Amino acid sequence: RFMSDWSFAEGSRLRIDLPTGSVRISPHESPGVSVSMNDDVADQMRVTLHGDVVVIEPASRNLRSSIDVIVRAQPHVSAEARLATASFLASVALGDLNLKSATGDITVGDVDGDVRLKVATSRITMGKVAGSVDVSAASADVYLSQVEGPCRIKTASGDVRITKAAADVDVKTVSGDVEVADCSGRSVHVKTLSGDVTLGIPERRVVDVDLRSTSGQVRSDLERTDGPRTGQLLTSVASVSGSIRLVRAKNSEF
Repeated sequence: RFMSDWSFAEGSRLRIDLPTGSVRISPHESPGVSVSMNDDVADQMRVTLHGDVVVIEPASRNLRSSIDVIVRAQPHVSAEARLATASFLASVALGDLNLKSATGDITVGDVDGDVRLKVATSRITMGKVAGSVDVSAASADVYLSQVEGPCRIKTASGDVRITKAAADVDVKTVSGDVEVADCSGRSVHVKTLSGDVTLGIPERRVVDVDLRSTSGQVRSDLERTDGPRTGQLLTSVASVSGSIRLVRAKNSEF
């Protein structure tokens, strides 16, 4: 297939509006931003530059074709996207990410800034996020490798797994398991109706716990350790039908 291409030397931010298809953002060898899509559907999209923002949007309101958009950009490019039924993949480190989607998987490497996601149905996978994370979803599995800033996740159904949280965590889910493998922040609050909760506590933390489960087990695998303590961790977990477990975090750098 032939491709249509647009190049902008000054572009440092992306604004994408795509009803159906996919968005893929990959590293660019040259400064600026380039955009590509199949030649047979290129006339249905409009690609323009407004200041330093590259805008990718339908040429008309009645777009019905599924369009795959390929973007090449330098690291730290910020992205704002509004998708209906479309997947989103970024293999280049992003600045900030603000994304709204109805249906489609979201896969992102590292993010140097903040993440804001509002989705209906999705599978969300991310690497290291240097800023804050705010996720609101109807049905989504959320997998985050490392979050340096405050993390707030609210879902109706779906599992949540955070490998390492360096700041405060607040998770609310109706149905889904929750795991924070390394709670290195100051507080963790989890509320779920039906789901198991597992929290990894770093060595030598003073833990102030409030764990409540109506019909599930509450268990702590934490052993007593000697030596100086380093900081307090406030932990509150409430579950109606699910087990709650505290374990020792592995390879914690706290």
